Amino acid sequence: LEYADYGLTAGLAKAAYAATYNILDKIAVFLKWELALPESETDTSFRRVWHPDRRSKTLRSEIREKDDPNLYALYDMALELGQPAFKYLGDLRRAITHRHLVTHDWLRMVGEHSTEQEHILLDDLISSGITMLKFVKAALVYLAAYLSQEHERRMHAAQGLVAPLEFWWQDELR
Repeated sequence: LEYADYGLTAGLAKAAYAATYNILDKIAVFLKWELALPESETDTSFRRVWHPDRRSKTLRSEIREKDDPNLYALYDMALELGQPAFKYLGDLRRAITHRHLVTHDWLRMVGEHSTEQEHILLDDLISSGITMLKFVKAALVYLAAYLSQEHERRMHAAQGLVAPLEFWWQDELR
């Protein structure tokens, strides 16, 4: 017996986790458009959008020039995804997306043609999904705050030539 769970709950938990993690890459593509970064969209990811190339450790000049604390917070979140405490979140997403992640209901059994990263308890998957939801929620709040401040900067620079854009949800975030 493998005690594997191939039911609807496990499938929905995997799909929700992958979709939640994918939002980070969508944030990266949005920032690529907003900051007019030169990379193609297929090469853009949340962890890589901050550097001019894969080997570089320096922050892009386009981001430094903005000098926005919300962009720095998003950058800090991207750096955290590479730390050991959060690395498992990315490993889990890769297992769901590119391999076959087996969920187990109460006893995790790893087969002979499988690795530890391809097996997880359903409760651990749900817990990791909740952690990922909180992480993405924070990223979306920082993105919304950046957009609000950027709009204010553009309005101030245009000196009344730009129609005001009301953010009715802005007060709800604070």
